[in-house]
Amino acid sequence: VAEALLAAPGIEVNPELRTDAATPLLVAARKGSVGVVAALLKAHGINVTAVRDPHGLRRNSIMEAIAGGHAKVLTLLLSTPGIDASTPDATGATPLVQAASLGHGDCIAALLAGTPPEYRTPTDVIRALHAAVASGQRG
Repeated sequence: VAEALLAAPGIEVNPELRTDAATPLLVAARKGSVGVVAALLKAHGINVTAVRDPHGLRRNSIMEAIAGGHAKVLTLLLSTPGIDASTPDATGATPLVQAASLGHGDCIAALLAGTPPEYRTPTDVIRALHAAVASGQRG
């Protein structure tokens, strides 16, 4: 369905439809819709750096995928030029810290495999470990 709509002449691929500025890419990432995310990433003019602002947190598509525990979507996003897996939200939490605090092991593995080492600092890994322990994650 999304591919058919994306083929419509003059379609706007980055509309902010909610009060928290969620774009279709952000919503699809949060819902774990791999096919829709893939179609949106191919769309001309897609804003891969858009952020959603629930309660002032400023979360990007990577963080939305992590929030839902969607490692397949996360892997797809990590392979997309222009998407930065080291960008923190407004609280300073990076995607790795967020995944650790939520206990999403598959997302942690995807981040470690899909993020170049120069974007993953030892401090970030230590903060992720602390977040996992503080939130009671054991896996």
